[in-house]
Amino acid sequence: MKRNYVAGGAAYKPDQGWRPIFIYRRAGAGPGDLSLEAGGNNEAFGKLDYSGDYAFFRALGRRLKYAVNGGTDFEAQRVFAGLKTDERRTGGEARIELELFGKRREPLFGLFGKPGVTGLRLFAEGKRQTVALRRDDVTVAKQNLTTLNVGLNYLFSSSGPGYRKEASLSPQVEFGLGTGRDEPRFTLFSLTGNFREKKPWRYVIDLTGHAQLASSRTPLFELPSLSGDVIRGFRRDEAHGRGLWSLQSELWLQVPGANRSRYKSFTRSPDDKPGLVENLFAFVRDHAWVAGFVDVGGIYKTIDAKSGLRAGPGVGLRVDYNRIILKLDWAYGLGETTAGRGHGRFYFNLTTNLPF
Repeated sequence: MKRNYVAGGAAYKPDQGWRPIFIYRRAGAGPGDLSLEAGGNNEAFGKLDYSGDYAFFRALGRRLKYAVNGGTDFEAQRVFAGLKTDERRTGGEARIELELFGKRREPLFGLFGKPGVTGLRLFAEGKRQTVALRRDDVTVAKQNLTTLNVGLNYLFSSSGPGYRKEASLSPQVEFGLGTGRDEPRFTLFSLTGNFREKKPWRYVIDLTGHAQLASSRTPLFELPSLSGDVIRGFRRDEAHGRGLWSLQSELWLQVPGANRSRYKSFTRSPDDKPGLVENLFAFVRDHAWVAGFVDVGGIYKTIDAKSGLRAGPGVGLRVDYNRIILKLDWAYGLGETTAGRGHGRFYFNLTTNLPF
């Protein structure tokens, strides 16, 4: 049985640069698994994590996952009050996740007609962090945070000849506990939902929604932030507010001309095996897509930009092969930001997934 796994990836965000990540995991390190994550974004960051699955299964009769970790994370060139600021978070967290049910066959609220496989998990996560903000190599603010996150993950999938549908819904609430001196007490509600329908060699429809609401004492660096993660066409921290929503809608289509039958007659080798060009077009047909998308949303009760609607139409490329997922997007931001009007921006993300 394989015990050692290596994975990694890289991401590019406008004005923040590249963020490569390396992950090593050792399966079966005692009753659980040990993993190390390291990377950089102008400065290094890293995390050590220990996790386990099916803990106390005989006593509970349900699947229970746990994880504890500690480390430091670094994010370059965030923007607070119009000033570029580096952020470093150092601390640890503990998480438990209880599966109430999984692989139950039922319709999702009657939306799809045919029943599918559903799962529901509850989770709780406690964190203790020190957040340091730095400009020009000088620390301008430092804040301790003790938080508790509680929420659930609902998953649904349905498949049949020539189609697959998936949906998820993940509400959660983060409580700032204020346990230490000068620590803030606050509440941050978040909701994320996704729906995807895929018909191989035809199209993929992908819809993702986000919503966040923050209480009045939420620290600036924890507030809902207008960024390319929720509305493409904008950089991180284009605006901060106490309320945010967005809907990201994508239509993926087969790459034009990727049908390998058009190339079969002149790409076959003398022994009638598929040639290089035919194999290439077969790969593109099966694993690559061109995407058109429109992101819309709004941010409200802002502190550094005008409240109101924003939008980000754009185009992209998707490659999903084995455990490699690549996304390349270009979007044009419509709406005002702290730096004035939006403009065209590129985004890149490459991940390699571990097999568990």
